[in-house]
Amino acid sequence: YPIRPMTINPKQYKYQQFLSNKDSKRRLPAFWEHGPFSEELQKNLNALDPNEKIYLSSGVPNKELFSVKNISVNHTLDLGHENVGTPGNDVLTNTFHIGNEAFSKNTSSSDYNSNVPIESVFEYSDQTHGLTSTVDLYNKLITKFNYFREDLPANKERRKNYDVMITSGTSASCFYLTQLLLDQNKTILVEEFTYPVILANVTMTDGHYAPFNLNMHATEENGENPIDVVYLDNLLSNWESIHPNKPYPTCLYTIPVQNPTGLVQSSKHRQEVYNICKKHNVLIIEDDPYGNILLTDEIEKDLNKTVTTYEDFSNQKDDYLNKLETAASYLSIDTEGIVFRCESVSKIFAPGLRVGVIIANKFFISRLKNIVECSTREISGASMTIFNECCYGMDKLLERQVQESNNIKELDGWIQWCMNLSHRYKLRQDILLNKLYETKAYKEKKLFECIEPKFGMFLCIQLNLKEKKPSVLESAENMKMGMQYMDYKLLEHNLSAIVGPKLSIDVEHSFKKSGFIRVTVAQATGKEQLSLAAEKIGKAIEDFFDEYLTPKQKYDVIL
Repeated sequence: YPIRPMTINPKQYKYQQFLSNKDSKRRLPAFWEHGPFSEELQKNLNALDPNEKIYLSSGVPNKELFSVKNISVNHTLDLGHENVGTPGNDVLTNTFHIGNEAFSKNTSSSDYNSNVPIESVFEYSDQTHGLTSTVDLYNKLITKFNYFREDLPANKERRKNYDVMITSGTSASCFYLTQLLLDQNKTILVEEFTYPVILANVTMTDGHYAPFNLNMHATEENGENPIDVVYLDNLLSNWESIHPNKPYPTCLYTIPVQNPTGLVQSSKHRQEVYNICKKHNVLIIEDDPYGNILLTDEIEKDLNKTVTTYEDFSNQKDDYLNKLETAASYLSIDTEGIVFRCESVSKIFAPGLRVGVIIANKFFISRLKNIVECSTREISGASMTIFNECCYGMDKLLERQVQESNNIKELDGWIQWCMNLSHRYKLRQDILLNKLYETKAYKEKKLFECIEPKFGMFLCIQLNLKEKKPSVLESAENMKMGMQYMDYKLLEHNLSAIVGPKLSIDVEHSFKKSGFIRVTVAQATGKEQLSLAAEKIGKAIEDFFDEYLTPKQKYDVIL
C-alpha cells in the first residue's frame, strides 16, 4: 500500500524533538487511494463526472439501512429543584429534532428541526478528529470564553498557529498526548497529587514520571501559588542530581483547578509556571475539565437573583467572564506554542456523551490527528450532534427566559447554563462546608480543616495529624496504614470518599501531605443528603482519632 509521508514545516522542527520515537512509525496505509496514473489515464479520469461515480470500495453503510430515522431531544437551562432533582411545571424546555423531518412528532409550536441529516449522525464522521460542526462550535467557545485573550493584539495573531481536535473526553486526550510525547527516553512531571489515570497512560508508553510539589497552604487570600514554583525550578535546574536514573523532563502535566485538592492557579500563578517551563524547554499539558465551574461569593450573589431581563443576564455574564479571566488558560500566555489545553463536557454537560477537545499548536494537532486516524477513529456522531444542537438551542431558551432576542448573542445560552451550574455547585459546597463546620469534630475537637475551593466540584478535608496523631506522619508506611483506617471508618458510616495516599503519585515523596480526604459535592441528591454526609464525615473522623492505634481499634489494617 502507498504510505502517507510525514511532512514537517521547517518552522516547526523545534517541536519535533518532543515527539516519541514511535510517532514516526504511525502510518495509515492509504488502501482507499488509486494510482499512480499515466498522464493519458489521468486526463480521461478528470473528464468523468464525479457526481455519477458509483462507490463500491468503502464499507460505509447506505443511510437507508439505519434503523433510527430521527432523534428528538428535550433540554432546559433549569437544573431542577435541589431537593428533588426534577423540574417543575413552569420550566422552559426546548425541543429539536435530528434527522428525517417526516419522523418528527412535534409536541409544541416551538419545536424545530435541526436540519442535520441522520447520516451525519450515524455514518463514519466526515473526519476522524471530529465533525466539522463540532470543531466550529469549539472554536466559537474558545472565542466566547476568550482563552487566548484576543483583546490583546499580539494574542489575536498568535491564535492562527493553533488548531482544535475533538476527542472522547480528557482521559482519551491524555492517552493520545502521552502516546505522542512519551517513550522510554522521556519523562513527564506530574503534580504530586493528581487524577491517577494519567499514570496509567504514561506506563503504557514505557515513559517515566516524577512528582513536583504542590503548596497545600495556598489560598486566594494569601495569594501564594498552588504549585511550589521554587521547588519546580530547582528540580529542573538540578535534575541529574535529583533523578539521576530518569531522562530529563520534556513535559509537565497540571490540573489548574486541582484534582484532588481544589487548589486553583490564578493567571499570575500560571505565568510563573509558564516562565519556568519556557526557561527549561518543557511542554505544558493543561487538563481543565472544571475551569468553567465558578464557586465564588460573586456568582452566588448574582445568581440568587433570577434572570428575568436581558440586563440581568448581561450583568451576570460580565461578572462571570471577568472572574474566569482571573484564572485564564495557559493558552493566553503561550508565546512559544508549548501548551496543550484539554477540556471535556463531562463535568459541565454530560459524561456519557464522551466529548472533549485538545487545543494546541497546529503541528502537534496534526500528529495527534494521525494517532486517532491510526487507532480509535472516533468520535460518536450522535454525541457530537446532540452537544452541538443543545449548545445552540440554549440561546433559544435564554431568549424565551428574558423575553428578548435582538441582544442575545450566539452561545450566550451556553454561558447562562455554565452560570446556573456554577451557582448550583456553590450552593452545594456551602451546604456541605457549613454543616462540616458545625460538627463536633471541627467545632470542639479541631480535628480537621478544609481547603475551600473557588472553582470545581471537589473539597479537600485535611486531618489534624500533626497535633492529634503525629506518629502517622513519621513514614510513608505509617501514612498509608493510618489513612487506610480512615477509609474504613468512612465506609463504616456508609460513605464513599477517597483518601490522600490513593491520589499520590509517589507516597514516599508526599506522605507528610497525604493526610486528607477528597470529597465531591456532585453526586449527592440534595440538601438533606449533603447535610447528612457532613454529619457522617465528622463522626467518621472522630472515630478515627479516637480509635486508631489505641485499644479501641476495631479492625486490622490491610494494605
